[in-house]
Amino acid sequence: MPTDDIDDAFPVSSSRTFGTAVAIVVAMIATLGIVCCTREPPTAEHTVAEYRSNADLRREQFARCTNDPGTLGKTPDCVNAREAQRLEDMGSVRELPPVGLPPPSKK
Repeated sequence: MPTDDIDDAFPVSSSRTFGTAVAIVVAMIATLGIVCCTREPPTAEHTVAEYRSNADLRREQFARCTNDPGTLGKTPDCVNAREAQRLEDMGSVRELPPVGLPPPSKK
């Protein structure tokens, strides 16, 4: 078999080449779709400081978050409202009433 007839000996199917090209194009489109269409992480509308300074806003957001924790529980506003509520509920140690411990016993 002469070397000039190598193309005749190993013919390449045009449908095979076309199928490979289609597969490559589909893979590229899928990759671009995944990379380009990812969502930006949501940002909070209010900070912890804003929730701490506005009790009505904090209570309203906190009530929404506790009413639907499956959907809203991990959103940035719920996290901020929950943290502000925790900080405001804790208050200051200086504001707490005396504990009323007995005086130390003399030994």
